[in-house]
Amino acid sequence: MFRLREDERAFYAALTEYVLDGYNVAAASGGKSRAIGFVMTVFQKIAASSFAAVRRTLERRLLSLTVQEAIIRDAAMDVPSRDLLLREARDMLIRMNGLDDSPIGRAEADRMLADVRLKLMKKLSAQAGDTETLSEAAVEGLEDAAALLVEQALPQERERIRDLLELFPDGTESKTTELLHAIQQIWDENPAEKIIVFTTYLGGSTH
Repeated sequence: MFRLREDERAFYAALTEYVLDGYNVAAASGGKSRAIGFVMTVFQKIAASSFAAVRRTLERRLLSLTVQEAIIRDAAMDVPSRDLLLREARDMLIRMNGLDDSPIGRAEADRMLADVRLKLMKKLSAQAGDTETLSEAAVEGLEDAAALLVEQALPQERERIRDLLELFPDGTESKTTELLHAIQQIWDENPAEKIIVFTTYLGGSTH
């Protein structure tokens, strides 16, 4: 048993509110917003894994929502807004992937951005929120599902995700610290003891 730090509790409380609001939107739609309910289920599952996994998934969803908005602006012939959103998305990719803010780094981010844009356009061309779409997303992986299912979103979701990321706790997670402490105690008593730690793979690329 371990206790969350104050900053971890604040982040978890904000994340819980975000997830509950998503479920409420899905419920109020009478089944028309199944995708957002599915996304919130993904976040709930990932939250049981680690805050790091939650942060990665939030960043990827924010990226996809930003690119989606750029696609919408492009269709409306709003070129200045489209370009601003695409620059914002490219900056996200540079930060998320630890790229240099150099011509080479920006070129790599542009390549990733083109891949994200293509994936989203393919997703958005399919019928939004149907069973087949959700099944395909589940097969792709939890992080991919949460990132790409953008046909429905919470009101002001991009701003909400930014606020959540601002609250993200610094330092090593309490869960990780307690686990390492427990393992060390076991090895202090028996250095030859073999330990197996069961985890759930949730990873995925950003492009």
